[in-house]
Amino acid sequence: MREIKFSYIQQHEDTGSISDSRLTLQQIEELTTGGVTYKNYTLVARRQFTGLLDKNGKEIYEGDVVSITNPLCQIQKARLIGVVVFSWAAFHVDIKRAVQWESYDVDPPDFTLLANIANSKEIAVIGNIHETPELLTK
Repeated sequence: MREIKFSYIQQHEDTGSISDSRLTLQQIEELTTGGVTYKNYTLVARRQFTGLLDKNGKEIYEGDVVSITNPLCQIQKARLIGVVVFSWAAFHVDIKRAVQWESYDVDPPDFTLLANIANSKEIAVIGNIHETPELLTK
């Protein structure tokens, strides 16, 4: 997973001076938990929220397995399964398989920009790569 950083701009209450602190997500987690680890648990992944919702109002996170359909098209029928990834400074869906691909003269795409299809009736979160990886190969 890529390194996620945040910049915190603070103003000192007494002097009024401004400072910029740059912290990684790992540093923030260590600060907020006081370095305490959760016993009997191992961190599997950090998944970033895309800021987008699927057709059911469910939040879409990096690593989610999604189903993409084109329900409004009467001639061309498609249902693709893919994984939400972050690359080239944007969230995309990396298409893993075509469940249905009828009446198209081209091959299914390898990926699609998530912002082009999210918050519509075309995408649904059906799992994630950690809990339901089998969805990518069924």
